[in-house]
Amino acid sequence: MKNDIIKNKTKILAFTMASFMATSSFGLAVNGLVKSKLIKDTVEAYSSELSISNNNFTNPSISSSTTLPVSPNSWTEIEKPENVTAGVITLDNSIATTDKITNSYKLSGNLPTDGGLEDKQVLMLNASTGSATAGYKSGQLTLSASSYYVIRFKAFCNSSTFGSARITGSSQLEKFDTTLSVSTNGVWQEYKIFIKTSSITSTNANLELWLGNATDKNKSSGAIFFDDVYATSYDNATFELALQNSKTANEKYKFVNLDREYLTSGPKNSSFESALSEDNWTLSENNTLHSATETINGRFDVENHNGTHTEVTDEIKNSNVYNNRYALLINNKESGSVGYKSSYFTIKSKELYKLSFIVKTGKLENGATVKLVERNPYTNPKLSDGVSDNPYYYKNSSFEARTFTMSDIKTNDYTNEFTNGWKEYSFYIKGHSLVDTEVNLELWLGTSEKAEKGYVFFDEFKIQNLTTSEYDSNSSTGTVANLSQDTKETDFKNAAFNLVEISDVNNGYPYAPLNWTLESSQSTGVKNGVINTANDNFAIGVPVIQALEDYSNNNVLMIGNISSNNQKYTSSQLTIPANTYSKITVKVLTTELNGAKAGIRVISDGVILGEIMNIDTGALWKTYTLFIKTGYEEKIISLELSLGENLEGTGYAFFDNVKYNDSLTADDYKELDADKKIDLSKNDWSNIPAKSTATQGLYKPYGWTANYDNETDLGAITAGVIDTINYGDTEIGYYESSFASPEHPEGEGSKVLMIKATNDSYYTYKTVSTSALSNGSYYKISVYVKTDGIGQIEENIKYKDSKNTTPYPYGATINIDGIDAEFTGINTEGQWKLYTMYINSTTDSNIALELSLGNENAKTHGAVYFSSTSIEKIEEEEYVNGIKALENSSVDNILAVGDTDVDNEEDKEEDKQDSGEVSFNWLLVPSIITGLAILAAVIGVIWRNYRKKSHKKPKIQKPYSKENYKRLLEQHKIELGQIKEQKTKLITKQNSLAIELNKAKAEKSENVDKLEKEYAELAKKLEKVEAKKQESNKKYKQRVEDLKAMEKAERR
Repeated sequence: MKNDIIKNKTKILAFTMASFMATSSFGLAVNGLVKSKLIKDTVEAYSSELSISNNNFTNPSISSSTTLPVSPNSWTEIEKPENVTAGVITLDNSIATTDKITNSYKLSGNLPTDGGLEDKQVLMLNASTGSATAGYKSGQLTLSASSYYVIRFKAFCNSSTFGSARITGSSQLEKFDTTLSVSTNGVWQEYKIFIKTSSITSTNANLELWLGNATDKNKSSGAIFFDDVYATSYDNATFELALQNSKTANEKYKFVNLDREYLTSGPKNSSFESALSEDNWTLSENNTLHSATETINGRFDVENHNGTHTEVTDEIKNSNVYNNRYALLINNKESGSVGYKSSYFTIKSKELYKLSFIVKTGKLENGATVKLVERNPYTNPKLSDGVSDNPYYYKNSSFEARTFTMSDIKTNDYTNEFTNGWKEYSFYIKGHSLVDTEVNLELWLGTSEKAEKGYVFFDEFKIQNLTTSEYDSNSSTGTVANLSQDTKETDFKNAAFNLVEISDVNNGYPYAPLNWTLESSQSTGVKNGVINTANDNFAIGVPVIQALEDYSNNNVLMIGNISSNNQKYTSSQLTIPANTYSKITVKVLTTELNGAKAGIRVISDGVILGEIMNIDTGALWKTYTLFIKTGYEEKIISLELSLGENLEGTGYAFFDNVKYNDSLTADDYKELDADKKIDLSKNDWSNIPAKSTATQGLYKPYGWTANYDNETDLGAITAGVIDTINYGDTEIGYYESSFASPEHPEGEGSKVLMIKATNDSYYTYKTVSTSALSNGSYYKISVYVKTDGIGQIEENIKYKDSKNTTPYPYGATINIDGIDAEFTGINTEGQWKLYTMYINSTTDSNIALELSLGNENAKTHGAVYFSSTSIEKIEEEEYVNGIKALENSSVDNILAVGDTDVDNEEDKEEDKQDSGEVSFNWLLVPSIITGLAILAAVIGVIWRNYRKKSHKKPKIQKPYSKENYKRLLEQHKIELGQIKEQKTKLITKQNSLAIELNKAKAEKSENVDKLEKEYAELAKKLEKVEAKKQESNKKYKQRVEDLKAMEKAERR
């Protein structure tokens, strides 16, 4: 068996530029592919022309009548100042007369000669006076991944003039210097831009041709001319040889390398250019074939393939990879399995890789196999070199190393003349989330499960780092090897911060966490991202912190304010089901704080639901707990982790193990301790910023916005949340000598919303978020209210009627925005009182709660306090029982809303004019019990309105009835339906008759006259039906107007 047959490397013959790219391509084009002998018979070059539209500037074609210069088709003018004459001209002396040269071209000297150009039309950019920068851009070129291109053009300018060319297009190109300076000293010269594309992604490119420098905008005087623009794709070896030759010949060229450097940390002897040894590639111990009569394997010369040595009878060529001559062969002459294994190499924690290789196979039935085999990172006391200590050694680890297999590798039906039929395969590798791991490769022809006969060549094992977007976009094209096992997650995505996003392979650490979004008040003086506590973080300026739960190797989220700053990370969204109890825990460590403090917030649609702020753990890990109780609606939340939210400053905060638990019970929520309890089923005004002496005991409530009109004197308003327990405490509480403490309702929280005005005002708080009401469901809205010193000066009184006998009631207001329901004129005269709305939802609606002092028609002074508010979904029985209280004529704090359909604008205006202290809509409810209850309530309301005369107390007025309008509309709809049915029948009959009439005319039938008469009669009937419809609409509108007039007369 010939295991390592090596021939002396044959020298590639040198050649000169005169024999290389002497024409517009490397050879003669044949169906887009060029095949030529470059260096006698040593190297075969493959090339393919890319189409550059109007590459010779022959479009449009110029004649003696053409106004010159003319704009080149398919090229775009980028920049052209007024002192620049630019466009396509001709060098043809029969057209380019002295007059044209002077007056059209604006040239002061002679035209350049054609200099061996393919035609006489060229692109000119001429700064006829002064100096300038000006340019044109070609159409778009698509440059494929893992490819090699040469873009070349010819240029001419005098010694005092200079220009440039550059490649632009995609954002990828913006990272590279692609500008080639052009200066020809009065002769035509060819320029070349060599482009090596990324092995990961393709790119779109344009060629720009400039007078002056395109990049630094250095201006030039005079004229520059361009022509004969070409773009060609080549194989790797030809491209590299041409590039080396351009360097040697001191040509005018630019090399643009868009590819990322390959790592040297992959398998040793990755291209088999060195001899096989124990240090790089060795035969597997599990081979089933061993003798030379069964298998030939080892390192062989494929540039000068010798079938006598390999016993491969097929013609084998190398892969056209520059400076690569040898490959690893496994040739099974009998069915069996033979494998090689590489040296171990390191896959760094969290990093992303593409590991590629090329193969050439023949006579295979199933294909070759490549395995990526992981070495356990914990249980080996030494690394794979047998010398270095394993920093992650843990003898009792339960970690299970994994193997990733790529099967059925074969190139039998694969053709690619650029690579001579060699095909690339790739592993896409994701590093372990916590530790660096060691892997090696196993190359097999045949396995223990499936024997194989035939041959396979392996070559060019290369490894590159990837960004997250590159990995995500390309990993589906290869075999994924995800070593990131240790990612225990909760319902919050990436809650353990084991998953990271890499946007720059050269500057990744600390890593950006996946599924978390960063915001900073300052872009400088920050240090943030995911770090591992086992790393030497002190080397990057991060303080050494305590290990979390005695486990030193852990990923944590860091927020570092080097200079005064406010930074926060926001999680992805999490849905908490309705009517549940849940718990969120977060581990936090802070250190070196100066002014800034850490914080945890629960938010929903930008609204703060609850928070734990001013966290300072004194360099120790501490667990913070939040309980959440939801109401009848599910809640979509996110978590904010911050440093410097309340007060910008410096220092570090570290977060880890964000956990969500939805298995709490009502008793757990009530009895267990938590740093913050968030009750979303009601509002007890506890959702306010952290206590601060700067607020003087008055706090802005989260989730509510204050509203007022332009006439409001804000100097007369005091509004916000106060804590009645601390009322009068000059250190932390609120105090006002002219108002006593409002205290709070028994059994409710001590915090209340206060709106106080010394002048008549209309001031409102409204919920930022809305609540959803579903058609066919019942709801109850409850609000505790207390007023103190309510009043209104006489000059601000407004009246409901033109006779000024019925004033709008002043006081507090509870309004439901989104449906027609409100309490107005509330005055509890110093007592806490519960106001309740019972709602029969007849539509799907979104509502917001508004709490006010005064209203738009009755501005009010004094103070109003609102305690707990809640919106609950209830059963029909509770709705019916609740509104039974309206049978009592003295009840003025219960409201029945039987219809949530929003009125049209005219109805709304009438409701505003006619609404009393309590306004509501009624709808016939679906049960006899509900109907009787409403009837009783109506009688009670009418009786109470008859008895009460004073407008200073809330009253319930006769409800605005819509039944007559609904009956009219229903009758009108029935009548229109009957008319529509008549019309449909007539149109159907008319259409059938038209078909019959057309057929009769075509056949010249004697029935034509009869059919035409019938058709005309149908048309008349249709006109009558349409008139009947118009009359019906007219009568309906008049009936509605008559009904409104009757109701207005009745009200007067």
